[in-house]
Amino acid sequence: MKTKYLLPYGAGNQKTDVSYTQGESWARQAMLRDNEYNENPIQNAGKAAVYQAGNCGEHANVAYTLLAAKSLNAPLLRVNDRNQDHAYVLIGDPRDRTWGEKDTVVVDAWVTHPAATTLEQSNDLSPNVTPLAQRAPRSQPDPRAVSAYANVTPVSTEMVNAYLMQRGAHPIGSGLVENMDTYADTSRFFNERTSAADPSTKYRSSIMSSNSFDKIMYCTIDNENSAHTAWQNNGCRW
Repeated sequence: MKTKYLLPYGAGNQKTDVSYTQGESWARQAMLRDNEYNENPIQNAGKAAVYQAGNCGEHANVAYTLLAAKSLNAPLLRVNDRNQDHAYVLIGDPRDRTWGEKDTVVVDAWVTHPAATTLEQSNDLSPNVTPLAQRAPRSQPDPRAVSAYANVTPVSTEMVNAYLMQRGAHPIGSGLVENMDTYADTSRFFNERTSAADPSTKYRSSIMSSNSFDKIMYCTIDNENSAHTAWQNNGCRW
C-alpha cells in the first residue's frame, strides 16, 4: 500500500484515476516521462515520487525500490510481461524450482485494488525470462533504494498546469477530461482492478494459518469506489 501512498494521483492510464483526478494523473505521468524518464528502476522510482503518478512501469519501479530497501529471504525481480505491455514485481523466481510459479508472489501496485497473489493464481501474467532488475535472497538493503524517497519535493498542481499550457492543453479539470482524446491515446486507457484471478484465494504455509491476500484498506476501497463513479459519470467514450 505504500506505493499508492507515494503515487497518490494514481495511474496515468487507469480510467478511474484519470476521471477522479480530472486528468491530473495522466498529466503528471506525461510530464514525468517528458522531463525525467529513466529506465533504471530505482532512479525512475525517485522521480515518480516527485510527480506522484505513473503507469504500470512507474508503479512497479516504486514497489521494487521499496522492497530493495529491505533484506528479503527470497529473490526480488522487476519484470515486464511477455504477452502484454505490463510491468510488475515478483518476490520469488518462477525460473527456480525452489519457488516456481506456485510460490512466487506478484506485487502489482498499478491495478486499482492491489492484492498480492502467487504467479500461478494470477490473471494470465507471464513474465519475461530476463528481469529488468533483480536481487538475490538475503541481499543487504540497496543504499540507493534506502535513500530514493528522501527529501522528495512533489511537483505542484500549478506546475502541472504550466506544463499543460505549454502543450496547448486544457488545465486540470473537466475540459481536460472531455478533450482527453486530443492529447492521449485513450484506447490505451484501462480499467484493471486486480492481477489476481481470485483475490479471495487463501494461502497456507507450514507455520502460518490460512490467510487470503485480498486485505485492502477501507480508505482505498472508498477512494476507488469514488473514482469508479467519477469515470462512469464523466460522459466520455473512454
